Amino acid sequence: EKDMLDEMTLTLSGDTMTITVNDDTIITIDGEDATLDELQVGDTVSFFLDGETVTSLSVGMPEPTQPMQAPEQN
Repeated sequence: EKDMLDEMTLTLSGDTMTITVNDDTIITIDGEDATLDELQVGDTVSFFLDGETVTSLSVGMPEPTQPMQAPEQN
């Protein structure tokens, strides 16, 4: 079974780069599992690279389930 390789072009601060994603790339949109097809032009993404291959890519920020704050001392 051959790995699916997809290239996508991103624009970062005016610079354009092409990244490679494969079947192992974890893609999430607003914290939910997603596919490359669900990405939209103009989405703001963050991603992690291993060499030139993207290991994970996320769009949007998952809404925190509760406000982040330091635990209170009892």
